[in-house]
Amino acid sequence: MAKPLYKTNNTKKLHVKGEKTVEGIVFEYEYFLLPLIGLDAKEQTDAHEYIINKLGTREKNGVSCLDVTEELVRTNIENNEYAGVVFVKNVSNDEWSDEASGTMQYYDWCKSHKSGLQNRSQLWLNDICRITNQIDATKQSGDKPKLSPVKVLMTIFEDIAVKYVGSELKYLHLMVENHEPERTVLPKIYKTYGFSTVDAKQCNVGDDMIVMRKIIKGRMTVSKRNVNTGKHTRKTKSKRNKKIKINYL
Repeated sequence: MAKPLYKTNNTKKLHVKGEKTVEGIVFEYEYFLLPLIGLDAKEQTDAHEYIINKLGTREKNGVSCLDVTEELVRTNIENNEYAGVVFVKNVSNDEWSDEASGTMQYYDWCKSHKSGLQNRSQLWLNDICRITNQIDATKQSGDKPKLSPVKVLMTIFEDIAVKYVGSELKYLHLMVENHEPERTVLPKIYKTYGFSTVDAKQCNVGDDMIVMRKIIKGRMTVSKRNVNTGKHTRKTKSKRNKKIKINYL
């Protein structure tokens, strides 16, 4: 079970929308901090169904990104496996639909409490996926947008960490599957976003994962529109390995 990123006495901004401009390109974003609390049953259900649909129907080349289905997202929400979910969309291009999304898990995979460290959890970035499609496939379009929404997604992850966890958290973490082609291709991509490889033996992730992290920097400066959301409170032990899959760029 992931820990929530927010303080239990400050839950009024669990759904945030806004815009972020990077290199002259405008991106819309929204994020949810989970578990969602404070709404009636219908509002809670609507919010969860929205997340389930957006995460669980992502497809790349006709295949579900990372095998993340609506059923899996529903199970992870019910089991409180997510601390947050982020969606980013390029709204400056009228020829291409270009979106990125991912989830966050606030959990002590590295067993820092055994070392006597004050912060016993790390913020893990999971289920990262970029979906790029021509808006009108019958027309010839220009090149695919060069600025990936994944870059913006990473900055939103970082903004959330700074705003809600603050100085307690020094790094963002992620995992890459330790087999080909992932272990050759993906670490190089994540290094462009400031991540570096660390000793996976320090964390309880097994030999089949490569652990990477980056130092958190900056402060929350993005504009935002706030929407209150709610919580679905079924607490059951997940039957799935809690190391949620990541990286599908």
